[in-house]
Amino acid sequence: MLEEVSGIVHANASMAALLGVEAAALHGRRLGEFIVHEDRGAAMALVRSVRSGKSESETADIRFQRSDGIVRWGALSIATSGPGVTNSLIVVLSDVSERRALEERLVHEATHDPLTQLPNRALFLERVEHALTRSSRTAERIAIIFLDLDGFKAVNDTQGHGAGDHVLQAASRRLLSATRGCDTVARMGGDEFAVLLEQVDALSGAQAVADRIVCALRLPLEVGTLHGMVVGASLGIAVYSGLEDTTELIRKADVAMYEAKLRNPGRWVVFEPAMQVALIDRVTLQADLRHAVDRCQLELRPRLANTGVYTSYGTLRAASQTEFAVYYQPIIDLKSGEVIGTEALARWTHPERGAIAPDAFIPLAERSGVIAALGRWILNEACRQGAEWNARRPDAPLTMTVNLSGKQLEHPGIAQEVESVLRDTGLPAARLVLEITESVIMLDAEKTLLRLNELKALGVRLAIDDFGTGYSSLSYLQRFPVDIVKIDRTFAAGMRHGAEGIAVIRTILALAEMLSLRTVAEGIEDPEQRDQLLQLGCDAGQGYLYGRPMPCSEIEAMLMTARSPDVSQPA
Repeated sequence: MLEEVSGIVHANASMAALLGVEAAALHGRRLGEFIVHEDRGAAMALVRSVRSGKSESETADIRFQRSDGIVRWGALSIATSGPGVTNSLIVVLSDVSERRALEERLVHEATHDPLTQLPNRALFLERVEHALTRSSRTAERIAIIFLDLDGFKAVNDTQGHGAGDHVLQAASRRLLSATRGCDTVARMGGDEFAVLLEQVDALSGAQAVADRIVCALRLPLEVGTLHGMVVGASLGIAVYSGLEDTTELIRKADVAMYEAKLRNPGRWVVFEPAMQVALIDRVTLQADLRHAVDRCQLELRPRLANTGVYTSYGTLRAASQTEFAVYYQPIIDLKSGEVIGTEALARWTHPERGAIAPDAFIPLAERSGVIAALGRWILNEACRQGAEWNARRPDAPLTMTVNLSGKQLEHPGIAQEVESVLRDTGLPAARLVLEITESVIMLDAEKTLLRLNELKALGVRLAIDDFGTGYSSLSYLQRFPVDIVKIDRTFAAGMRHGAEGIAVIRTILALAEMLSLRTVAEGIEDPEQRDQLLQLGCDAGQGYLYGRPMPCSEIEAMLMTARSPDVSQPA
């Protein structure tokens, strides 16, 4: 022990300042009594090395605790006082506290996220690596939770990045409070976080922590002027089996998190091998979707082939082999039974997989960021076809209804884009109906109102799709320049269950009549529904009673007749 070393014979003012004791008072005291307990072994190793003759001098950074309790770092150098002399040692002590503080700050900055002060990806990977190494020796149970905040992008888009930063900081604090002191909580980037759980009791222990995290993040947040905002999270859990390396274990947790976002947002999902297969399939399909949409763009604007972005697609499949098609579902006047319009709906025929359901590829297009390009192609195809049909029947023009995605509506140039398509295709603006869902309208009401007013100024008509499933508010119907209310198919189906279902539709129709809006009922499947809707005052309808979405040639055959096909009208 250091107490075996002789006392201090002489100390200068610098050493006295470092130790916080007058120089004269240090005489006879042992240096070891100032050294932090955890560093005494390192200091004694220096002394033994010099006294044994292994080295003439040794140096190390050692922590010293002053009499006032403050800990300072000192560079401790020990050397013999002369050749062959080992009993008398010369000690040089330099205050390196500022250097050590700078080094520690630099290390912290390199290993921690500057916004949340949580460990960053690099440090998290390092700790997982160490945990797996220990587990290989001790069979310690380890699990990883990967999580992504739900709806975080909407916060950034609508409230700004400052609000987004506050949400990330609040989420970080809640993650720390929901986990144990021995767990590592890290920010992996963006709104993704990870938790390393060590010494957990099998899978149930990881699930218990995941439950606490889910509950903690569900609590309302107070962010700036936002009160009661809720930002949940989707979690993926992967438990170490003893076979995975760091990369694979994290990948499994990430795959499980992705599955949670798709299947059960705001909850946790435990990794299963089948998830990896499904993810690969989705990623492959997403790549195929992107290529298919790009080929549509080439067909629409061939000069894009000269930009260098699309040149590789010529070797895949010819740009003329467009995999997408537009199908059309007739919209019928309920009183006359005549076809008064069509709704354009996208269909994708994959060259290997065959027909891909819209419920599968539309959400995929939204997640992969190609929905705006696909929507632009559909709009152009539908308007071109509508103009062609109306040129053949000038006395009975049709409306062409096209769905407008939220991504398209977010674009500041959407009105100019629609105007350009109308000009290029020759479809009169009054013949185009643009459908927007209730949820899209209310995502950012002020910005949406601006976009809709710009579209309305072109002369197009605007419809609210799936009305009744969301806000269904009189105030927003009065604010937004809509012309048509489309009643969701679930309400038409509900009419079969009696007075309650009919009362809902009656309320919607009364609201539309009060605001002078036309109404279109979706999902009409039998004459009884049609008759009831007509009696209630609904203007138009579409559904399997009149026809499924069909290719252009079948719609043209229908248009050759004066009335909808083979549907008896009410007396």
